[in-house]
Amino acid sequence: MLLRPRALAYSLFICLGLKASAADRPDILFLLSDDQRASTIQALGNPNIRTPTVDRLVARGTAFERAYCMGAKKGAVCVPSRAMPRSGLTLFRVKENLAAQETWPEQFAAGGYRTFMTGKWHNGGEAALRSFQEGKAVFLGGINDPRTLLPNTISASRTENLPFPKTSFPNTPSITAPS
Repeated sequence: MLLRPRALAYSLFICLGLKASAADRPDILFLLSDDQRASTIQALGNPNIRTPTVDRLVARGTAFERAYCMGAKKGAVCVPSRAMPRSGLTLFRVKENLAAQETWPEQFAAGGYRTFMTGKWHNGGEAALRSFQEGKAVFLGGINDPRTLLPNTISASRTENLPFPKTSFPNTPSITAPS
């Protein structure tokens, strides 16, 4: 999909660090799912699947129908598949923990957006806390650490110390950061 002039203007505001008023900024919802092809959404061409909520989001927004992961440097593809789109860097330039690499959620926050995350994040706790102002029910773990969870709620005034203690996943849905 080609960028409309208004969308391009918003992108330039964010990239240049200029702040548009809240009323002038579009709401942005970025969904990233594992192992999902575009053909699993009715609005993107599959008449055999009913996905009414996602179809409405597709109709009102932008869908990346041909976004492919470049692969991985080890067995788990989910780590680079999250790091690359968040940083805008390719497989051979991105650090999987996003250390010293700016993410687009950071740029959105600098542009006046409220950033929120939920779900899986396999790119390190430091990068998660740096990238998002708020979050809930965040799973940090992955192939090397399937049990690490962030606290139930992340807020801009937090003072968490990483790493968080491990909990017995899945018996405990969340943990509290040490005080």
